[in-house]
Parts: sequence; C-alpha cells; structure tokens
Amino acid sequence: MVPIFILLSSLFFFFFKSNVFDAGKWKITDHHRVIKKIIEQIPQEASLSADVKIAVHAAERHELYAFNDHAYDADYVLYDFYARKVTLVSRTTFHLPVFWADNDSIRRVLANEEYGIVEYEDGICLLKKNANYRDGLKKLAYSDGSDIKNTLSVEIAPGLECKGFNTFEQLRYYVELEKFGPIRWQRGIHFTCFWEETQNQATDINFVFKVENEETGDNFLIEHQPVFGVFPATNWETGRKIRDEIYSDIPGEMNTGIYKISVSIKSESEDNKFTYLFDVNIE
Repeated sequence: MVPIFILLSSLFFFFFKSNVFDAGKWKITDHHRVIKKIIEQIPQEASLSADVKIAVHAAERHELYAFNDHAYDADYVLYDFYARKVTLVSRTTFHLPVFWADNDSIRRVLANEEYGIVEYEDGICLLKKNANYRDGLKKLAYSDGSDIKNTLSVEIAPGLECKGFNTFEQLRYYVELEKFGPIRWQRGIHFTCFWEETQNQATDINFVFKVENEETGDNFLIEHQPVFGVFPATNWETGRKIRDEIYSDIPGEMNTGIYKISVSIKSESEDNKFTYLFDVNIE
C-alpha cells in the first residue's frame, strides 16, 4: 500500500509542477515562425550562443550554448529582444535564470565589431562572426515602415519626427531576496518608437521619456540612448525610419492606470519641452 501511495504522490507532484495543464494555451505564433525561419539559416556545424528562450528551437547541433556563454567566440549569436517572460533569479530548478531583454551582455555583443547582424526581424537578432559590422547595424536600426503598428507624424524637435510606435504587454519578473524570504515581483515596460530625420542632425541626441498618470500624479523618467547606443543620430539617413526599442523598470510605487508617454530631447536645461506620443496601461 505504501509504495502505491508514494507512486501516486509522485505522479501528483510531477504533474502539478509540470506545464501539462497549460497545453491548451500553447500556440504557434508569427513570432515563432520568424524564429524558425532565421534558425534555418544557421549551418548545423556552426557553434551558436542563443537566448535561453529560443535555444531549444536550435537544439539539434553539436555546439549550442546558453547566452551569454561563448557570446564572444561562437560562430553565431541568436537573441530575442521581444521575449515576453523575464525571470532574473530563481530559487528552484524548475526555472533557469535569463536576462532582461536590454542588458549589458547583449549591448556588449552589439558593440563588438567582430560580429555583424545578418538578420533582424520581429525582435529576433542573428549575429555572425566576421560579418560586416556597419551593414549589420543598419539591419538593426532601419525600418521600411511595415512593422509600425500605430502611425504618427509628430515633430519632436526641428528636423526630427516620431512616425509611429508599438507597445508590448507589460513585463514581469522577480528578484530573490533572502534565501527563504518572499519573492519580490517587479514590473517592466517596453515600447518601440520610430524616428525619422527630415534634416540631418548635427550632433548625436539622446531622449528623455516621461511616463505620467495625470489622475494620480505618478510619474517617472526614462533616459535613453537610441538603438541600444550603437547607432547614433549622426549616422541616420534623412527620410529613413529608425526603429528604437525602449525598456525600463516601472518603479514599485507607481499605481496602476493609464499613463501618458511623452518625449524630449535630453538637454542640460531643466525646462525640457515634452511632446506627447501615446498612452500605455500599467497594471
């Protein structure tokens, strides 16, 4: 009787901890199809350092590493900037630690001129060792406009307009406190802005975004270098749209509600003029 009880208990806890009951929620999306299409371009014999969330899709190869392992000597690096689930630290073996989508590790890879971006689509970035670095940055930065979900035509500063934006579901992650203490959940925001120069910028520019709830008065600022800091405005071509991903923590004291996103060119002056762009919902 005891062995049967142990067996049934083991089965119960196995299925309780597994994802089997979430099977109905699983579905193949266009994003998955892009991942598959880009992975098919990587030779089977090539070494690959891949984002943990998508490494399983490229598992049938001799040398596969979880990013950021071998991110500076593998033949290819594969990364997903649009990964939705973010877990920074976990105490159990049922989760693996992964990175916030915009982090020091991927920024170092993007700044490494030994690697060039050979494909970029729907946030999936494939870098190849010894590929052309400058041409790769253009793949990261330039948009033909087909990926803009919400169009705008708002002047931010003389010679610079916002031509549209994309918003994403709110990111959630947790950090570990004491070994047996409570898990502290954090929130993060991610959106894309599409810029266009109508005249060449004489100097590089950085942005400041204000995220503000007019009803509660809650607000916070996001200081931001465009295109992960690797493709400054002095490199932009007039009339071409720039795809710019913005990520930020949401301060813990922010209330839920509708927040207005406004932007300003960063300056030493304290009276920056902010231009309203769009709304986001913080939950």
